[in-house]
This record gives sequence, structure tokens and C-alpha cells, in this order.
Amino acid sequence: ENGVAKEIVEKVDWKGWLYSPGMPEDPGFDRSLLEKAIKVGNAWAGKGPADNLKWDKSDLHEWTTDMTVLALSQTIKDAKE
Repeated sequence: ENGVAKEIVEKVDWKGWLYSPGMPEDPGFDRSLLEKAIKVGNAWAGKGPADNLKWDKSDLHEWTTDMTVLALSQTIKDAKE
């Protein structure tokens, strides 16, 4: 387990990340949970299509605190617009 983490950390271009101008390249993380939280927040605010959103309130039990906060923040943001 530590060997895998060490291998991943060694692949990072630290000089580029820390000393190059501009934003670093997108590492291509899985954004599916982020996008789901934003869609739920939009639906709660009445700004998104709640019909085709496959979501149930029991899904919140599986969410991290960050996902819930993001959905609530999106709801507040949309309500202000």
C-alpha cells in the first residue's frame, strides 16, 4: 500500500506544479460525484431538471459532508440568481 502511494507521489511533477506560471494541467480526476452534487443542488433550487435526476433522499446517507455542503451551496447560489 505504501509502495503504491510512493510511486504515485514520485510521478508528480513537483517543480512544474510549484514553480511554473499559470494553472497546472488538469489531472483528469473523476468528477462524477461533484457533478451529481451540483445537479442535486440545482434541482433543489428549482433550476435544474429534477425529473431525470436519479436521486433519492436516502442517497444523502452515502454522501460525504463535502458533497452535501456543495449541493447546499449550489442551491443557495442558484436561489440568488
